[in-house]
Amino acid sequence: MHRLTLPFLMLLLLSLACGSSSLPSLVGGSTPVPTPVPIPPDELVAYRVPLYTVALQPGTTVPGTFMEYVGRSGEFYQVKIDGLVTNKRAGDSFTWRGVRAPSVYAVYNLRLATEIFGGLTAAGAVEVMVFNPRPTTLPPTALPTRPPDYNNIPISFTVPRGEIIPGTTLQFINVVDNQAQIGGRAGYPYVAVADSLDWLGTLRENVTVRYSLRVIRIDPEFIRVDGTMEMWLTEWHELQLSPR
Repeated sequence: MHRLTLPFLMLLLLSLACGSSSLPSLVGGSTPVPTPVPIPPDELVAYRVPLYTVALQPGTTVPGTFMEYVGRSGEFYQVKIDGLVTNKRAGDSFTWRGVRAPSVYAVYNLRLATEIFGGLTAAGAVEVMVFNPRPTTLPPTALPTRPPDYNNIPISFTVPRGEIIPGTTLQFINVVDNQAQIGGRAGYPYVAVADSLDWLGTLRENVTVRYSLRVIRIDPEFIRVDGTMEMWLTEWHELQLSPR
């Protein structure tokens, strides 16, 4: 996970803005391009999925995006991105960026592989950004039963004493007898070097994550934890079908 420092920050803010009656033109005309507005770290968490793979059948889309595999046309693969049709070959880019789910923005940098048994595989890296995270702990029984939308996301944190592991409620409080005292979770609060440190919770009501960490180093002033995480998203249609 890392802080977002990308040139299109202002575009994200504009795309996520609600209730605005008008927006300035960003292309053409005499209206100047707005200066990107920095986003405070506590208002955004970002994760990088180094290898995201999806198998597409004709007429299906990459989940949560406007990237569709239309079908094969001779030597070309016909795809549709944001409603626009284009022809691609194996090895060509298949990219998209946009609002993936409520308060979640994603950037897909995929490549198309060779079609196998009528299906087309796309693979590459994905950046996932969650706006205004409010971590809340969940009990182990709340773990989603379906596969995660993103998995095997590598994470590494060096957490100063008194600070919280980003995207969780886990706080490094102190060092006692060479063990780190961890707050923000139930039960025994101490972990030693090489111990596991897991956390299941929500970043927002529609974003569930599971951290699988291991303590790499304990220092009186900081701890270092490495591991992976998984993420489950509640889609737009699922929110619309949910009882109010």
